[in-house]
Amino acid sequence: MKPFYGFILIFIFLLTKIEAAKTQSEAQQFMRIQNAARSALQLPPLVWDPKLARYAAWYANQRRGDCELVHSNGPYGENIFWGGGSGWTPAQAAADWVSERRGYNYLSNSCSYGEDCGHYTQIVWRGTRRIGCARVDCYEVTLTTILNNHLAAAHPPPTTTTATQTIPNNTTIYRISKQLCWNCMQESIQFLFYHNLVRANKLEVPLIWDSQLADYAKWWARQRQSDCQLIHSFPEGEFKLGENIYWGSGGAWGPVDAVSAWAGEEKYYSYNSNSCVEGEMCGHYTQIVWRSTRRIGCARVVCDSGDVFMTCNYYPPGNYIGERPY
Repeated sequence: MKPFYGFILIFIFLLTKIEAAKTQSEAQQFMRIQNAARSALQLPPLVWDPKLARYAAWYANQRRGDCELVHSNGPYGENIFWGGGSGWTPAQAAADWVSERRGYNYLSNSCSYGEDCGHYTQIVWRGTRRIGCARVDCYEVTLTTILNNHLAAAHPPPTTTTATQTIPNNTTIYRISKQLCWNCMQESIQFLFYHNLVRANKLEVPLIWDSQLADYAKWWARQRQSDCQLIHSFPEGEFKLGENIYWGSGGAWGPVDAVSAWAGEEKYYSYNSNSCVEGEMCGHYTQIVWRSTRRIGCARVVCDSGDVFMTCNYYPPGNYIGERPY
């Protein structure tokens, strides 16, 4: 019997190690984007606090039965997130909270009319030092609830204005993009990373990879495999999704080439007039940096001719007439 008990102990030990590794990975996902937002304001990074994490886990389990967006009304700062379906990640929750940055007016120290910004201001509150979070899948229905608890001193919010924010470096953007690309192949990560590089230059929140958008992009790429023509999947004026398309002669073209070509249109976009320079295109660029766009899915195919066709779809779509991209 002793060898059997020994096997059980080893099995329990391995389960403990696996669970610890999972917890550490989730903690990193929670903190990476939030600390990137703090770094942009030259604030010190948050430190993971096991006590706060236990509190978050306790309350997340209280919500497992209903998944309602109800605060715990506990002694800590608290951000909560709900998502339909079970695939939502800590990084996606953090990105959603950070995206409220656009709704915060530093001069009036208030949210813009009709906008939420309290999740963002909690993340960048200058007196906040520690963080603990938890994620659960709720019972009976495939819903996800995520909580974010902060231990903070009583200090005002961000110490610097948007004008003095610094752009995250490429390594940070790459790591964030990997976290926002769930179970992705390298090609998908490249599409997302190069898009998020462009958005970071305008201090826009990173896009999240969406498998449904990617499936749609793959479907359209396959439709174009026989001819490689630069044709959109939607009739003109009837776009349900944002869409950028690219063609390259020869089979060596990759995601960086497509995104670079689209982003290169920046030089033809005039922010003052909110229009393209006469005779030039800039809509591919403005779709990439459109501030309300949150999700992306792309595909690449080598056509029968040996050339390359690439397409990316965006949701919510951008390029609304009369609105600026950022």
